Amino acid sequence: MAATRKHLLFALVLIVLSSCKLEFDPSDNGAILEPNLGFECTDFCTFDTPEDFAGNYVATPAPNYRFSGWSGDACNSPKRRLETVCPVIVNPALAALDLTLRLEAEFTRKANLSAIQNTPQFKISNFGFGGFYTNEQPPQTCYPDINSCYAPGTSWIHPHNYATGDFNNDGRQDLLVQVFTRTGYVRIRPGPVVFLNDGQGGLYRSDDIFKNGQSENTLGVSRFGVADFNGDGKDDFVQGAYGQLSREPHNYLEKFPARIPLYLSGPGNRLYDASGQIAGQENGGLIPSFEFAHELSIGDIDGDGDQDFFQGGHLFINDGSGSFSLGQMPQGFELGYSFVMSSLIDDYDGDGIGDLLVNYAKGAEGSLSRLFLSEGKASMASRTAKPMPEGYFGFMNTKHNHASSADIDGDGDLDIVIGQTRNDPYYAGRAVQILINDGTGNFADQTDQRVSQADVTDPESGSWGEGYVHLLDVNGDGYIDIFDRNGTTPVLWDGQVRDHGVDIWLNDGSGRFTHVPQTVFPYVQPKDLMGPKYALTRFGPLWEAAPIDLDGQAGIDIVTFVVTSTPPTGGFGESTLYTLTSKKKLQASDLQ
Repeated sequence: MAATRKHLLFALVLIVLSSCKLEFDPSDNGAILEPNLGFECTDFCTFDTPEDFAGNYVATPAPNYRFSGWSGDACNSPKRRLETVCPVIVNPALAALDLTLRLEAEFTRKANLSAIQNTPQFKISNFGFGGFYTNEQPPQTCYPDINSCYAPGTSWIHPHNYATGDFNNDGRQDLLVQVFTRTGYVRIRPGPVVFLNDGQGGLYRSDDIFKNGQSENTLGVSRFGVADFNGDGKDDFVQGAYGQLSREPHNYLEKFPARIPLYLSGPGNRLYDASGQIAGQENGGLIPSFEFAHELSIGDIDGDGDQDFFQGGHLFINDGSGSFSLGQMPQGFELGYSFVMSSLIDDYDGDGIGDLLVNYAKGAEGSLSRLFLSEGKASMASRTAKPMPEGYFGFMNTKHNHASSADIDGDGDLDIVIGQTRNDPYYAGRAVQILINDGTGNFADQTDQRVSQADVTDPESGSWGEGYVHLLDVNGDGYIDIFDRNGTTPVLWDGQVRDHGVDIWLNDGSGRFTHVPQTVFPYVQPKDLMGPKYALTRFGPLWEAAPIDLDGQAGIDIVTFVVTSTPPTGGFGESTLYTLTSKKKLQASDLQ
């Protein structure tokens, strides 16, 4: 059995022979049964069927687990996905079609939610709609330096990067998830996962959305970028290729680059791997000059009407069909100074051509931030570096972790919000820096005039500076609010919570913001799970959460997860997804 499990997998493969071969590959959290045939599979199993065959396969969870739905080609519709019995019929006509049919059954941890108090603003719902599991045992790794090492032992697995989009073209928001596992040693990791909107306020996993029944595994990826890259009116996505930086003592900081994953929409509302349509990645190759990407930004950098992207110090130009060539970088772009930590492509000077914001990680000379304005010219060669305001924690101590842009003050141009943290103490505290545009691409730092955030910027607050800035209308009043997802330090499950991991600031319409108190968020803790209980989790209760509109009512909903922590000497890593469904629209006047 493979060491890392994303879900319980039962694959049925039809072959044009005198019989069909069935393959079963369950994880540790359940089994596949066919009682009438006396069949039980708790590990990888295969057998050959007659040409005429019928079976009723039963998803059977292990103790303390629940069946959370079928995925794959069969029994994966919104109406049938929760039925525990999935019938499979093989006949000569079906076999002659040379089809590959997949059935996947997911099992997630049970929980006792009776003691959890929902709030007037949110309720816990859809608990266990998805989950991730691993029993991988990694070697010793060291982070952030070679003197700070984790002992060999249990890995972890949880959602780390999210995006929303309409991936089956039904007009609803779906969820795209990339899991994070223990880093620092080289091995293939799970690829992206899509959870489709069921139209009733819920989500369900659908590996069938991918052409081959599942996404491609990868060496390591970071951010998502969702856009219509091939011009068919449907959402596609690209990922930042982080690759792998070894944290093992024997080859510390050795780099292992990864391919940039690109998925384009195709026939049947499916996504297919189009990574080979990026210049340098043809025939499975790697881009020679590309090392890794901490960031990803998408936009129309050349003003030709399609979506390009930037990552890892490289600009990729779309030909309009979803094939990308390497673009020229502007004068003053200094990749040798330090790696790029965050970036944006958007039109900041109002000429219809995308401009490029580059925020470098801290180097010896400080934390550079540079804007390359188009000034009416599509060519990158004519653009020069325009200095941006220094970071919230000072020029020598700011990490520009993530950035987003939108018109937050309602004057018709695009402003910028950057999620930032400290270099020293390392990643301690979190701040959002607000840069206001004058309409021509000149920005002024107006953070302190527009937002109060002392509770999260304090290095002792528990806020961990890793995160993601979402700019969207949280409460449906027509104004752009700030949804900042940040990390938190370990939290006891007795309620000693200093920072949940989500900070929302509501816009009054002029670009001034009121903080939403953390008490509006209910959450599930490890103590609420059924089965083994552990007193300490590595994560805050809403760490790595994401906004999504599941039902078009009462404002933005939230996707998050609870982690089952295990001792570092061995065991398993596990995360269970659930949602916070909005019950009423957040209003600043109700929360003060």
